[in-house]
Amino acid sequence: MKIAFLPNRKDKKQLKQIDVSLNRNSWINISGYLSIFIIVATAGGMYRDFSGLTLFLGGSFTLLALIRILMGLRFASLYVKGPGRWRNLFYLTAFLQAAIWSVFVVLLIGYYGIHFNTLVALLFTLAITSLNLMASPVFYRVNRIFTVVFAFPPIVAFLVQGQPTTIIVSLLLIIYYLVLTRLAAILYAQYWDRIELRRLVQQKSTDLSQLLENSEKTNTARDKFLSTLTHEVRTPVSSVLGILSLLNDTRLDEVQSEYVSIASRAGGSLLELIDDVLDFAKISTRTLELKSTLFDLHNVIKDCVEALGPVAHEKGIELSYVCAPDLPARVIGDPYRLGQVLTNLVEYIVSKADHGEVVITLNMEIVRADVGLLKVSVFDKNTEFTPEEQASLFYAFSQNDRRKLSRIENTRLGLAISKGLVGCMRGDMGVHSSAEKGCELWFSAEFGLSSQRYEPKKIASVLQNLRIVIIATSEGITQFLSSELKALEAELEFVPDAETAHSLMASSSDRPVDLMLIDMPLDSFDYLDFSASLAEKEETKNIKQIIFSSLLQRGDQRVIDHIESFNSVLFLTKPLRSQNLKDAIHALFEVKQRAAEPDDRIIFSDESKNFRILLVEDDEINQMVVKGMLDKLGYSVFMANDGKEAIEMFARQAFDLVLMDCLMPEMDGYEATEAIRKMEGENRTPIIAITASSEEGEEAHCLASGMDDFLGKPVKLDVLSIKIKHWLGKEAEDAGAGAGVISMDEEKLLASSSETAKNDDIKAHSGSDNKVKMAH
Repeated sequence: MKIAFLPNRKDKKQLKQIDVSLNRNSWINISGYLSIFIIVATAGGMYRDFSGLTLFLGGSFTLLALIRILMGLRFASLYVKGPGRWRNLFYLTAFLQAAIWSVFVVLLIGYYGIHFNTLVALLFTLAITSLNLMASPVFYRVNRIFTVVFAFPPIVAFLVQGQPTTIIVSLLLIIYYLVLTRLAAILYAQYWDRIELRRLVQQKSTDLSQLLENSEKTNTARDKFLSTLTHEVRTPVSSVLGILSLLNDTRLDEVQSEYVSIASRAGGSLLELIDDVLDFAKISTRTLELKSTLFDLHNVIKDCVEALGPVAHEKGIELSYVCAPDLPARVIGDPYRLGQVLTNLVEYIVSKADHGEVVITLNMEIVRADVGLLKVSVFDKNTEFTPEEQASLFYAFSQNDRRKLSRIENTRLGLAISKGLVGCMRGDMGVHSSAEKGCELWFSAEFGLSSQRYEPKKIASVLQNLRIVIIATSEGITQFLSSELKALEAELEFVPDAETAHSLMASSSDRPVDLMLIDMPLDSFDYLDFSASLAEKEETKNIKQIIFSSLLQRGDQRVIDHIESFNSVLFLTKPLRSQNLKDAIHALFEVKQRAAEPDDRIIFSDESKNFRILLVEDDEINQMVVKGMLDKLGYSVFMANDGKEAIEMFARQAFDLVLMDCLMPEMDGYEATEAIRKMEGENRTPIIAITASSEEGEEAHCLASGMDDFLGKPVKLDVLSIKIKHWLGKEAEDAGAGAGVISMDEEKLLASSSETAKNDDIKAHSGSDNKVKMAH
């Protein structure tokens, strides 16, 4: 092996450790020298043969031993004055002691030859030489000189005697010292290679730490850039959508209304794309934060099928969902992200399908007492994915020819985002597809379980043990009804068509049919005649009926005429929802229910003019949009172009509420809010933030600066009305600063309350004369 001399790469800290080890080993050397010399002098009889020489050598060994002992005791003080000086002094005394010892061994060889004294001294010499080479491999050249001082004189002495035995011993000593020297060279090279490797590892670790720090800074800068970019893009888009909303309230002809509708849909799609890109970036950099709130799992499912049901029906595709009976009603997690994932999967399957039906199944596996694994599958038996499609399904970008991209291919970004989201929820996502079973997109996600996870089910006595005949050709609706009606302990009889239903009722007259559920095909109105025949015949007119139809069918004149003609027939709009089905059955059998909550929204009020609202906004178009909405709501509006102007206006006059944009020149909304809070004293004025920023933590930032609530752009009229009413209402005035914040979930719930009231599947009216005509 090539010996590597690396004096300029020596590590001072490492050398000090070696010097400490040398000092420690010197105590062994000193005790060894003295012990072996005493043994030879006394037991070996050297003192009797050479008394004067023995005293001289003993005195020399003792003097050098005392010097080395003193150096060892004062190691710290001597070493701090100069490591090199200490090391030179150490090796000088060691060489002197080695030289005297070599003279001692030569005298023993010359006088005794191969004798007990000689062998004992020679073995000690070999041991001391080996120990020095092993203990301090870093000082290779010094150790080589040390070995020569120890080994050369005894070898020469044996050779001079000229006897075969002494010559053989000298040759053995030469071989041993050569091997020992070679081993010392190897240890020396390995030692410095190890030191160099350690230095490189430390350097790499430092470089890696620096790289990680730079990467974090880059990610932070990128996130900030994306947040700023999305804010800057969302602001003009929000302005455009606001102007279109105001324009839509003016007198437009049919063509103009269509143009406004198209532009609004395009703007909404652009906002969705911006949110998708931001989500994709956050998932890639692992900076996405999920909310943890208690929510109703069934509401998320309902919202999904309500949104995508008309799209599926327009293509002639049935859409339904089936929940496991033990599916918890309330779980803890992020309902918005769950709805986003579910919507993306269903939308993709519906976009790929051209006929048949799409079925969503949901069940929950209890992992432990407080955690459940939600498993969701979206099936379509009539669609099959190729192996290539399956391999690239969850990637945002594929290698396909970009000229062939369609709306279906563009939804891959949504699937890629969904896979990242379920990963954040400690779940997984995948696809199964075959020619026999069709295709299945599935995902799993962990959610916390509430102690109130199951809703108590109280069944009215009039609804127990009903005989229900169901005409259903859709497998999804069959599964849905089987699951939902199981609690009624009813006798369910599924038939494929009206003729079979007639035959069934005719053959079993011992027990009458209580309820007829009719699933009307999307492309046919034939079951209206069957329903009319049941309602008109004396023997079947008491059978209550519920017909499932699409939203498009509900607007047909034949359905409208049927509703007006027969009071015992209800219509439910597909996709079916669990609560709507229960409400319909309760209404038909006149089971009393709790009255629905009144609509909590205020759009117009005669008292609105009494309230003064300060709008702080730097963008002229946004000023026009929000001011137009406030004017429509009937409030008195005052404008400020930035935070500094808002503070000046606030100092001169009082306002009931402030709508504060966050990012503005001169002074932003956060600084302005802090200044207003210092000015106003005990009378706290509600301040609602208005911002286009979608960055995580933006809402918390607004509240921390002193604002009371948060409103994202684009501003919607109904949501704006809810927020203002909440903070200007009587309860908010009484509660003061502790009134609280309307959460985003509450906002969505309140914003959709009037739509829910309009589209309720059942409208229960007081009084027995008022029959339910229709349900949507």
